[in-house]
Amino acid sequence: MLKRLLAAVVVLGFLALAITWYFKRGNAQTASYRTEQVTRGNLLVSIRATGTVEPEEVLTWAHRSPARSSPSEGRERQDR
Repeated sequence: MLKRLLAAVVVLGFLALAITWYFKRGNAQTASYRTEQVTRGNLLVSIRATGTVEPEEVLTWAHRSPARSSPSEGRERQDR
């Protein structure tokens, strides 16, 4: 029984090493960085993105009277 357990641990170890090697090979790309001197000036930020903007939380609003309003008792949470 102990031999089977030891053999299973060794096989799983080799399997883990093989999977790690498979996913790590060929990914030896090094990051390149560009450095600049720090200067004072106006900050200009430009953002380009695609996709749909979705709210984190959706609220249903209920009116109790014409003069007052408050959120309804049941808050709806939109999970992704």
